Amino acid sequence: MQTRERAQRAWWRRGWIQVVGLAALAGLLAVYSAYWWIATSMVRQFIYDAASDQQNQGTEVALGGFQVAGYPFAIDAAAGPVTIRWPDGVRWDGDHARAWATPWNPTFVRFDLETQRLTVPTMVPTTPALIVANGEGSVHFDLQGRWQTGTIRLDDLRLTVPTLAETAPNPSLVTVGAFHVDGQMETPDAVDGAAANDPPTSSVTIGIQISDIGLPFGLHPFGTTISVVAGTVSGVGGVPTGLDAARLAAWTAAGGRLEIVALTAEWGSLVIRGSGSWILDRDLQPAGSLMAEIEGADTLVNALAAAGLLPADQLPVVRGAVRAMTPQVSDGGPPVMKAPLYVRNAALWFGPFRVMSVPRITWPGAL
Repeated sequence: MQTRERAQRAWWRRGWIQVVGLAALAGLLAVYSAYWWIATSMVRQFIYDAASDQQNQGTEVALGGFQVAGYPFAIDAAAGPVTIRWPDGVRWDGDHARAWATPWNPTFVRFDLETQRLTVPTMVPTTPALIVANGEGSVHFDLQGRWQTGTIRLDDLRLTVPTLAETAPNPSLVTVGAFHVDGQMETPDAVDGAAANDPPTSSVTIGIQISDIGLPFGLHPFGTTISVVAGTVSGVGGVPTGLDAARLAAWTAAGGRLEIVALTAEWGSLVIRGSGSWILDRDLQPAGSLMAEIEGADTLVNALAAAGLLPADQLPVVRGAVRAMTPQVSDGGPPVMKAPLYVRNAALWFGPFRVMSVPRITWPGAL
């Protein structure tokens, strides 16, 4: 009898443990479900509010098929087609756009894009347009909602270039195989004794790599494809909070500048490398210099002359200058021309050569 009673008590204990466990699990599931529902509601409302703010500023926003789903393992916002048209006529159309994060790590957001098209109105017959077949990336925020790191990769880009429309066989075939950008925001800890209204200086580092750029024209012997353009740019002082004159002036006064840490471009046998620093002067115009190294400069001069892009009467002077800026090498490597690229007197100069005029930039709000 006692053995039977002990078995019954053990059975009841196991039953109660199971009931309590199931109740706790149900409670946790209810709490998690409520959290997921609140989070998705906040995401939905945030997107609605952002679209409404843009519409109040004159921007047309259409989010076809917009929904927030993904229960239970994701907060997944998707829409398509998407159309945004700004007051100046710039328009973005996308077949599909999606962004998602896990409920337990909402500060890390991933996204993907399908068939995006950006058009810019002009007075020329061929409207500039950028078409992106697909793209993906991610963004990481801190707990205050400030951007910390991000990456984006766009594949199979096509760019219409109106200035080449009259001469190129097919002006739409300015193509890019891949466009990859990585970014990181760094904000050092505040220094002891610093004023409360004197925040630590932040910096933004952006790495860019563009691969397989197909041009609608060729230049012998370099061909029609630029294999790679890559560089790393560091924005000291973070990024301006706006592109109006007052905010740019404040950013410049706080020491804001762009440091080009590394720049590389390869077009056939032509290789260009450079680094330098650029700022805005007191009139908020670009100023600075880039020290460039060109491998294959003599071949480039000959190619420009053969294509009729370099006047015959200037050819001896240009060749002499290139030789003067190309030091002799003793290790058997290729000769490398070294010269600064800088802005002076409203013109862009490369060494002693005036490349082009630099139009004055009139920022919004400038006097």
